Amino acid sequence: MTVAVSLARRGRITIAILITAVILTGVSAIRFSQPAFVGVPKVLTDFDAFHIAGGLAATGRLDEAYDADTFLIEQQRVSGIKSFMPWTYPPPFAAVVQVLSYLPIGLSYALFTLLSFAFYLLVLRRIAGDYLPGVLIAIAPILVINLRTGQNGFLIAGLIGAFLLALMSARKKTAGALLGMLMIKPHLAVSMGLLALWQRSVALLAIAVAVVVALIGAASWLYGFAVWTAFATALRQATGFLELGYYPLFRMSSVYSTLFSVGAGPRIAIVGQALCAIAALAIFLFAMVKGMTARYRSALACAAAVMVSPYCYDYDLTILGVALAFILPDILSRSADREVGMVMALSWFVGGYGLVAKILMENVLHLGENGAVLPAQAMAPALIAPALLILCCWMALILLRNLLNVSTR
Repeated sequence: MTVAVSLARRGRITIAILITAVILTGVSAIRFSQPAFVGVPKVLTDFDAFHIAGGLAATGRLDEAYDADTFLIEQQRVSGIKSFMPWTYPPPFAAVVQVLSYLPIGLSYALFTLLSFAFYLLVLRRIAGDYLPGVLIAIAPILVINLRTGQNGFLIAGLIGAFLLALMSARKKTAGALLGMLMIKPHLAVSMGLLALWQRSVALLAIAVAVVVALIGAASWLYGFAVWTAFATALRQATGFLELGYYPLFRMSSVYSTLFSVGAGPRIAIVGQALCAIAALAIFLFAMVKGMTARYRSALACAAAVMVSPYCYDYDLTILGVALAFILPDILSRSADREVGMVMALSWFVGGYGLVAKILMENVLHLGENGAVLPAQAMAPALIAPALLILCCWMALILLRNLLNVSTR
C-alpha cells in the first residue's frame, strides 16, 4: 500500500475535518450575528444575501430582491455595509431562504451549512467508501469556502452526487426527482440532463419534469406569477454585470472569466466559453457512446458540469469532490505518489486560489473591501479555469494509461 493510499483511507482525517468544520461554523455564526464579539468588523458574505432575500420574500417583496439597485440598498439598510451581491436564484430557492430568514442569521447560517454539509458528506461516503478522507483532503479549500460563506455548494453537489448514485443503482424515479430539484441552479445541471436523456427512461424524465413544474407552481402560488418577470430581469442585469466585469472574476472557474481578466472583451470571452462548453459536452457524449463505465461516466459528467456556464464560482467546485469520489480509488491504487501529489496540488490550487487572492487583495492591497466593486483590470487574474482544465486532463491521462495497460495485458 502506497503512502497516498494509506493517507486517503485514514479515518482519523475525516474526524479531524468534521471537528474543524464544526468549529469554523461556530466561529462564522458569531461573525455573522455578533462580529464585534470576536473582534472583527461586519463583512457581508453570501449567506447574508440569502438571509436578506429571504426576509424580502417573507414580507411579500421578493421582486425587490431581483432588482439589483433595490437589493443593494436593502443590503446596506440591513447591515450598514455597501456591497455588491445581486440576487439571481430562481424563485423556488427563495422559498428555502425565506424559511431560513425566520431564524436569527447566525443560527440560520449554522443550521443550513451543517445540514447541507452533512448531506454532502453522506453522498461522498456512499460514492468513495473508505477513500472519503482522501477526497476531503483534495477539496479542503473548497470546504473552507463553503463553510465560511454559507453558500449552497454542498447542497447542489449533494443533489448531483445523489442523482448519479440513483442512476447507477437503477432507481430511475429517485433520479428524476433529484434532477428536477437541480432547477435551483440549472446552469450546473446541463450534463446531468444529457445523462438523463441518454437513459431513455420515460419515468425518469417524466418525474424530473413533474418536479420542475411543481416547484414553478409552488413559487408562483407563493410569490405570484409576476415574480418570474422579475427573475428574468435579474438574469438580464447579471448578464450585463458579467460583461462589465463587475463580478470577482478571480473567484470564477470559467474560461470566460480567465479570458476577460487577461484583456479579452466580453464577446471574445463568451466565444471561448462556448467552445469550452461544446468541447466538454462533446467529450462527455463521446464517452457515453463508447460505453465508458458508470463511475468514469459520472465523474466526467461532474467535470462537464463546471465547464458549461460562464457563471461558475469556486464554491461550486464541491462538484469536483463528487467527481473525485468516483475515480480517486483508481487514481490512488494505480499511480505513483508523485502523480497523486500532482492531483492534490492542482486540486488545492483550484479550490484555494480565489480565497488566497481575496485575502491578499483585501488585507494586503486593501482592494475590494466589504464587497466594493472593482474593474476587472484591478483584480487578480482569473487562473482557476486553466488549472481546472490541467487537473482534469492530468487525471484523464492517468486513467487512460491504466485502461490501456489493462487492455494490452
